[in-house]
Amino acid sequence: MNVNAKLEGFGVYNNREKMAPAFKLAASTGTKIASWDYKQRQPLVLYFIPRLEETFLQQLEEVARELQAYGTEVLVLLPLPVEDLKEAAARLKLSVPLLSDESGETYRKYLKLILPEGNNNDSPEELEKTAGAAVFVADRFGAISRFATATKAADLPGQSDIMAMLEFLGNLCNP
Repeated sequence: MNVNAKLEGFGVYNNREKMAPAFKLAASTGTKIASWDYKQRQPLVLYFIPRLEETFLQQLEEVARELQAYGTEVLVLLPLPVEDLKEAAARLKLSVPLLSDESGETYRKYLKLILPEGNNNDSPEELEKTAGAAVFVADRFGAISRFATATKAADLPGQSDIMAMLEFLGNLCNP
């Protein structure tokens, strides 16, 4: 994983948060996974990638194990049918759940969060074309405070950036 993109925040001083849009999607695990499954329990790192990028997913598997040891869940959302995701997860021996956002609706909901307020010129659909891949970091209460976009998944922030943000959020949530 590369570190070309940096985690960004909301607001002038990057200290605002936005609530994560709810979702419930079919997963490569054979179940449906909802964002509410984790609320009040553990932080989430949500990766949105536009296609199966096997090298990225294999690297993410290693990162996910470390994040899971920290008490954080990693989910990967792709615009593919769940059967394709099940096959890929089995072939690549992934434990990270791959979620089917076949219509791209969930991704567009998350992209709306990062559009500048009052900006009527951009749309989530236009941002989706230029962003390609994205990562959102949510605390255990479902508040997203950091995100990053990149043209390809490999250019999203690496483990150290995400771990630093999770440690910061953990300190805020555990006075």
